[in-house]
Amino acid sequence: MVSPEDLACLDTMIWLGSGSAAAKFCQTHQSSISRRSRQVCEIFGVSLGRKSGEYFVEGNGIRLLEMQREVHQLHRRLGGSPLRFDGSLLVAAFLNQFSDGGWNKGLFQRISSPFTSALLQDRLIDAWIGPIGDQPDPAADSSIHVNELFETPLCLTVNRDHPLAQQKNICTDDLDPFPRLAPMRSHYPSIDKRLKAMDFPSKPKEQSATKYARLIGRCLQPNNQAVFYGTRLTLHGSSDKVALDIKLPVSLRIGLHVLSPLQDEPAIDILREALINQALLLSGQCPELELSMPMATANVDC
Repeated sequence: MVSPEDLACLDTMIWLGSGSAAAKFCQTHQSSISRRSRQVCEIFGVSLGRKSGEYFVEGNGIRLLEMQREVHQLHRRLGGSPLRFDGSLLVAAFLNQFSDGGWNKGLFQRISSPFTSALLQDRLIDAWIGPIGDQPDPAADSSIHVNELFETPLCLTVNRDHPLAQQKNICTDDLDPFPRLAPMRSHYPSIDKRLKAMDFPSKPKEQSATKYARLIGRCLQPNNQAVFYGTRLTLHGSSDKVALDIKLPVSLRIGLHVLSPLQDEPAIDILREALINQALLLSGQCPELELSMPMATANVDC
């Protein structure tokens, strides 16, 4: 009903979160993205809205739009256009080094959340690399298949000019004067439970997944004294932030998330092998990285 190029204008704006990012991705003008997205919505009888910083579509034509997206994903799988993958901000440094001509990369500016699951389920992207849900809801949709890639320790990170950046043997009381940002505890309930055992003097300032990712970007501004959660991969290759000298009793399992019907696709196998090979190379520089060999698999919500 619509061309892959027209649907890509709408879907990349939803996926990447802005018309300007979609324009760069689609190599066109932002005004063209807006116009063609509006036309696609009119054709399918849906409307574009925004909630908590994320775009969404609604209306009576949703099912027709879903069917069209399925056809266009098949078009990508058959080589009509590059496949799409995105990943968590927590492993962005790892993913930024990855290059494969058969895939278009996202911005790696989100942490895992229900929205990232929806990107896969709605077929806006073909793969997601990020933390594996630590306590999936048994009633959740099991349409997403996960291949565990590696495990990496969670750490507290700050700007290099932060007052605690060079301090040794930091305790939880040392953190109290500084704002500590954290994603919503509902995203990682068992991790939250383990962090509570550390007896922090004050609670973190919880943020939605989208807002948390944006705040981390702002935290990199000079003289910002916020403390936020990251991983050794978050810090890989970074010259402006460091990990604090305090050990957290938590590690994140990172996995490749795809729709279950696509898990045996040759392109997914190639991506999985390429990610594992890159992790093997990186493990020499990040000894804390624990590779999952052989890879464990599960059906969970990401």
